[in-house]
Amino acid sequence: MAATQIRFHSTFEQKVYSFLEKFAEAGQIQLHGGADHFLFGQQIDAAFDYENYRVLIECKDKDAPVISLLEPINKLSSVIAEAKRADPQRTYLGAIVVNFDWAQIKPEDVQKANSQGLKIWTAERVRFYEKLIDALNPELALLSLLKDEFGVTHDTGKIISVPAIKTTRFGKDLLTFELEASKLMPLAYVFRLTDPHTEAYQRMIDKDRLMEIAAELSKEKLEVNFPNNIIVSFEEGVRWEPTDGNVGILHIPERYGIAWVIDGQHRLYSFCKLENRAIAENFKLIVTAFQNLTKAEQATVFRTVNNKQKKINANLVDFLLSKEIATDDPRSIAARVIIRFHEEKFFDYDVDCGFNGGLLKLSSLCSGLVRHGLIGRSRGLLQKTPKDESTPYLVLKQYLLAVKETFPTNWKKENSFVQSNVGLHIFFALLKKIIRHMGVPKERLDELRQRDFERYLEPLKLTKFTDELKKFAATESGRAAIVKMLSGKIAQKFKGFGEL
Repeated sequence: MAATQIRFHSTFEQKVYSFLEKFAEAGQIQLHGGADHFLFGQQIDAAFDYENYRVLIECKDKDAPVISLLEPINKLSSVIAEAKRADPQRTYLGAIVVNFDWAQIKPEDVQKANSQGLKIWTAERVRFYEKLIDALNPELALLSLLKDEFGVTHDTGKIISVPAIKTTRFGKDLLTFELEASKLMPLAYVFRLTDPHTEAYQRMIDKDRLMEIAAELSKEKLEVNFPNNIIVSFEEGVRWEPTDGNVGILHIPERYGIAWVIDGQHRLYSFCKLENRAIAENFKLIVTAFQNLTKAEQATVFRTVNNKQKKINANLVDFLLSKEIATDDPRSIAARVIIRFHEEKFFDYDVDCGFNGGLLKLSSLCSGLVRHGLIGRSRGLLQKTPKDESTPYLVLKQYLLAVKETFPTNWKKENSFVQSNVGLHIFFALLKKIIRHMGVPKERLDELRQRDFERYLEPLKLTKFTDELKKFAATESGRAAIVKMLSGKIAQKFKGFGEL
């Protein structure tokens, strides 16, 4: 039933219902809701059915100076508990959609919702999925929403079997095959980031570019045959069956997200913008797939393809991988550390994450942390374990507070040296030497405090960080010379420091 024919308590509830209607109108879900919709004696703002899942949604407007979500949390928890008892064959999920910023949500409410298995969405998150519907289509947007928000992965239980050629390079298997665009799209996913980073996804998928490619495809001419392969990385479950040497049959489960698109997302998703669906159903794309890559290896391949070939802004690549690759990939760990400083507004300048602009560059700062061994693949100087990101953050924060205290004038200067990409590279290099000189056991790294670093930086207090010095620091050799000069000053107080 259209939202205009249903009674709602508020305009916000109607907007949320209208958003879900886009999935219903495309035949993806069965939608219920409104002020007169009840389930087990409780009014529910909206609910939708997808396969064997029912998602219950409550809306919360900003109706008081102090916002509390306890009432909708308790209400949804109670209804879902009753529903599970009465209807054990169906899986019930819940989300609370709030019409205010995430910063206005109490941490204890988030904790309470998480403990009950409930999701909290801001209105911005709803807008993100509306834009995703517009950029792609309701089917693909819904697959993304279910997977990203609830961990529900659409799986038909069927297998796609195609001829494929297998090659092995540097110990890793590569599989090359053909597959219709209409079959590949429901299997594939690209990085999708929701609130508060909607722009990151928009930079990944350009709707106008999709439309341009679709327009060319519609002409059905030879020159749009896409000679370049779509590059993906397969998740677990894909099976290779050799038949004759390096030729065989590739068996791919029909499961959303089994193929992570590394390169070629615009070529692939342009098919969802075609009016003539027969083209997508018959057009076979050439796909090259990596198999059995670790998450860290996936990150390396993604960077190589999208940085060196200038496909995506380097800062955005590091930002995306920091959100997707929860592993010992050092750059992803470094990015998460820097992003924490950015989100806390520790620096006086924004950190450019590829979609927001900023004088400090995420990619540059990540390179500095990794290049100087503060964060590393086996275990960096600031890490207790290869996956440790909390200790680097804690140590780096105490160190940078010491830098800020030691050079207060330059820190606040409009064209600051210490708060620049090159300046921070230099201070990262000094931190490497300081940690080595301290000889602190790794298990005690998080005990280091600001005053411990101020002792080492004190000999540098009178250093003049001029604009000329900043220009000199623009080259690697210039930065090395500045580090040597500063190390010499510290060595006057700390014996042996200059030799590190």
